Amino acid sequence: MKTSAVFFTSVFFFCLAAPLLAWDGAEHSMITSAALEVLPIVTAWIGVEARKWIKIYSNYPDFNWLCFGEIIRSGAGFKRSPDERHDWNASHYCDFDEATGKGDYYAHGTRLSAELSASDGKIPLVAGDEHCQRAFKHGRFSERAVVKFFKHSLDNLRTGNLRDGIRFAGVLSHYIEDNTPPPHFLVTDSATHHAMEQIKNKEKISIRGYVPQVLFSDDDQMETTLLRRMEELGRFAAAKAPVIRELVKLKKMDEAEDLTVVCADQSAMLLADCILTLYKLCEERWPSIPETSLGVNLLKNPSFDLDRQGQNLPDDWVREWYDLTALNYQHVWNRYTARSGKACVKLLQTPEKGACWRVPWANSVQGRAGQKYRLSGFVRPESASGENYLGMLFFNADMEMIGEIRSQSVAGSETWRRLEVEATVPAQTTDILAGCFSNRNTGAVLFDDLELIRQIG
Repeated sequence: MKTSAVFFTSVFFFCLAAPLLAWDGAEHSMITSAALEVLPIVTAWIGVEARKWIKIYSNYPDFNWLCFGEIIRSGAGFKRSPDERHDWNASHYCDFDEATGKGDYYAHGTRLSAELSASDGKIPLVAGDEHCQRAFKHGRFSERAVVKFFKHSLDNLRTGNLRDGIRFAGVLSHYIEDNTPPPHFLVTDSATHHAMEQIKNKEKISIRGYVPQVLFSDDDQMETTLLRRMEELGRFAAAKAPVIRELVKLKKMDEAEDLTVVCADQSAMLLADCILTLYKLCEERWPSIPETSLGVNLLKNPSFDLDRQGQNLPDDWVREWYDLTALNYQHVWNRYTARSGKACVKLLQTPEKGACWRVPWANSVQGRAGQKYRLSGFVRPESASGENYLGMLFFNADMEMIGEIRSQSVAGSETWRRLEVEATVPAQTTDILAGCFSNRNTGAVLFDDLELIRQIG
């Protein structure tokens, strides 16, 4: 059974008469990569978090939607969308939860881009949906998001929380980058729009040789400086937009792409400046991720009892489907037959490829080669078939699974029994995920009271 850190990027947008889309996930990742490449002092400090920043954190706002984890239309049929929103705790880091209504949504573009698009199309400045209407009304455009998430990142880095500091910086990255897609500043038909922002050769995005600059040295300068730089960045891209549109109309796609890359590079430069400024404001001493504690339960909500936001899912656990075409109900948060406390979790009718409840990536345990861990918990099969077990999954810096350790499997029907498995962390491991697994099960299996302990040795 495999798991992977696939991020499923869906493009959402604010719109006028025609939609204003943003960079796709690959462009966001490449722009972020280009910025970090010219900051070796920072990447050396944050280690494997740099790769997650590039692959995942820079795309946070694009998978912070309720459709993730739900069945969606795909072509002529339906499929399930992986629950990236819960897996990476996107709503927390974006400070906007569509499910609970808490927080504030920020438009994926600046006020300047909205105003210039309205002027270009000779149309009123209006928003396209309820999220954008509220953002427009309260002035929540991406330049304001940059100020907000720069401050969130800085506050966390200063208080010693590297992981959260980098994750908020990932959201910051996204909103800087959303200031430069050329079609944001014009009204075009859909085909022209996509052609204008498409960068087929992502490797062209590079600012090698650029020397990042500190934007300000005093917190009091933060807001005015960031707003000014976002304005300058937007006007740079806006000036290129009509030229790129004409090149697209003339089918000069290579020339259009080259100019689009120039816009992407400009956002990478501003992002690099922001990252260096964060580093300097922390007195060139970013925190590190602490060593994993010995002898304590490393799992949050180990008995599945908590659901603070009332979303009918246990906090700090995520559902995973290994066959996204299997649309049947497989995961249950069971509040009736728990072994202890208020709840347990159930897997039922699982397909051949299987399903699981597991620790989300947002809470992954930091593992190093040679460390020893013990995972235990209680399991109750109900006419269960197939394989049903506890497991630990080991991942490298690229979030590729390099090992898996399983407990004994259970089947049939019986009362609660304890399962346990021990493992020595394999070489190249950076992250550990623990979970409850089931495959080829025509019945059901319940899990409760889990423990993941780092052992001495």
